Amino acid sequence: MRKNNWGQIVILVVVTGLLAMALVIVRDVDCPFGGIINVSLTAITEAECQATCVFLANYKAAGLPCDEQGNCGNT
Repeated sequence: MRKNNWGQIVILVVVTGLLAMALVIVRDVDCPFGGIINVSLTAITEAECQATCVFLANYKAAGLPCDEQGNCGNT
């Protein structure tokens, strides 16, 4: 039987807590419209508009790769 292994138990608890916290953060970020980290729909819409403007400014001859509903333009 081992004696005086409090150091290993503390490290095990800390690592387990960090892993659990990482899983909770991943779950929360995976659902952006709810949870602790709440992203409003307007923030995502603004990011989409900025990305569209940058794309069209750099690739004027090309069109967007998809339409408003997300369907591929190559079909």
